[in-house]
Amino acid sequence: MKRQEKAGGHRIKLPFSSIRTNMLAVFSVLIVATLTFFYIISLNYTERTILNNSIDYTTRLTGQVTRDIDSYIDYMENISSMVAHSSDVQNYLLDKKSAGDPNLYRRIVTQFSTVLETRKDISNIAVVSEEDKGIINDGNDVLNVNIPLYSVDWYGKVRDKGGTWLTSSHVQNVIKDNYKWVITMSRGIENPDTGETVGVFFIDLNYKALE
Repeated sequence: MKRQEKAGGHRIKLPFSSIRTNMLAVFSVLIVATLTFFYIISLNYTERTILNNSIDYTTRLTGQVTRDIDSYIDYMENISSMVAHSSDVQNYLLDKKSAGDPNLYRRIVTQFSTVLETRKDISNIAVVSEEDKGIINDGNDVLNVNIPLYSVDWYGKVRDKGGTWLTSSHVQNVIKDNYKWVITMSRGIENPDTGETVGVFFIDLNYKALE
């Protein structure tokens, strides 16, 4: 039964025709508000969860890559230290008589070949000097005559400043017909008597293996 009131001789209709309609409207508003509230809470929670998972995954992945790179660098440094202090290498660079000894040359080549065979991520390993002396990989590779050593950035840094240098990724062009994307670690080989840098040892890490 409809409820009506008189006001100034006019009948005024109420906004809703029954208590049931009013209750349905109120409950509908409450349900929609509740669903909206839970939707916002759920969306916010899901967003935070995805973000936290992404951050955690990226952090662990970055840490793993960092450890792998550190492992490569440590290995390359160990090899460079071993070669730089090798009496065979120093005799090859310093002693003109020893430089022509085939046994000496063979021992150095064997050492380099062993490294290349055991580590597939190593592209090149060599000891070179500006006096046309050099042993590269298994002894069959030679320097690129079109690229003077003194013009190469990493070689110049070792010659001028000493120490050990690590490059960013680049195409190694000092070896003839052997142009690969690599990361180069170079180290000076010093005359133990004078401290003068008489040659440079370098080792190339295959960039594709690292990638």
